[in-house]
Amino acid sequence: MKTPTLLLLALAAALPLANGAQIKLQVGPNSNNGNGGAYTAQILSGSPLTNDQYDSMTKNVGNWDPSFETFCLEKWEYFTPNTVYDFTIDSEAIGFKDGNVVKDKLSLGTTWLYSQYATGKFNSLKVKGKTYATWKDMNKDFQAAVWFLEGDINSLINPFTKLLADTFVGKDVKADATGNAFGVKALNLYTVKSGKTTYAQSQLYYQHVPDTFTTLAVFGAAISGLALFRRKVARG
Repeated sequence: MKTPTLLLLALAAALPLANGAQIKLQVGPNSNNGNGGAYTAQILSGSPLTNDQYDSMTKNVGNWDPSFETFCLEKWEYFTPNTVYDFTIDSEAIGFKDGNVVKDKLSLGTTWLYSQYATGKFNSLKVKGKTYATWKDMNKDFQAAVWFLEGDINSLINPFTKLLADTFVGKDVKADATGNAFGVKALNLYTVKSGKTTYAQSQLYYQHVPDTFTTLAVFGAAISGLALFRRKVARG
């Protein structure tokens, strides 16, 4: 859901300008040029980003290693290829509209779909009975699904929206993602020149980290198992 917040300069003052937190976006062989991704996010030296959890087919595409394939979150914002961008990693896309900074939480559908894409679940190019001829063709439908899920397209039916309907029966896949959002975040790109912050098109990023509940549950099970083992040893 898009919500206007503080003015741009106010937010710019709060942005964490991490040293080395920079990337370049490239128009790779599987992109649809100005009609959407996948674009290739080139990880620059010193950046905190990593592609170690991406599948071999969704990283290091083209000649910009290390990199990962990504998609735009906002249909009506833009970026300039081969430009160095600073970024923040957030649970919402951040842009600028009508004098306000606008924050848009990532949707359930977007986060799940991109987690599947990043980890190679669509490598066969088959989605809900449709076999795509090329990655470029599949990526075009994937990008359209993201724009639909993020509210930039009013209606859409394609293999990816059908897959979501079957996977999340009875759930609103356009609702805000919660928890760890399947490990998916927004890369909010910006440049700062003469004290002015300018946002570019936000992109998707995958780096799965177990949520707190899961981590605690696993840790608790391990402690219980250890205690049981000790009791058995003591009795033996």
